[in-house]
Amino acid sequence: MNRNGEDKTFDVTLANVAEKNVAKTNENNASERKEALAGVGVTDLDQSSRAALNIPSNIQGAVISQVAPDSPAYEAGLRVGDVITELNHKPVKDAQDAVADSQNQAGSETLVKLWTKGGSHYLTINESRQS
Repeated sequence: MNRNGEDKTFDVTLANVAEKNVAKTNENNASERKEALAGVGVTDLDQSSRAALNIPSNIQGAVISQVAPDSPAYEAGLRVGDVITELNHKPVKDAQDAVADSQNQAGSETLVKLWTKGGSHYLTINESRQS
């Protein structure tokens, strides 16, 4: 894996995990407002995923389990294995929080605080750019 210009190697144990989709676009009616974080799937941050992804115990949030490569979230920089810790300055404790908070967004931009191997940082996702 290449992270911030550095090659990193990780030992990962794969297992089936209950996955929750954060949001989906409604392709039947293009005039409706599209959901925040469309194309992103999240799972709970448990001991197994902490160990597999080397996530410190003080980090709380929802682990990104999938990101559609053609989504605004991917374009903004969200990647599998990152942890969503806040949505629009509201703390995210688990996958259920991430799903609920993504469904109650106003406007076309979502501010996401992520924890990655390089530390915590904010990204802005512009959902108006969805196709």
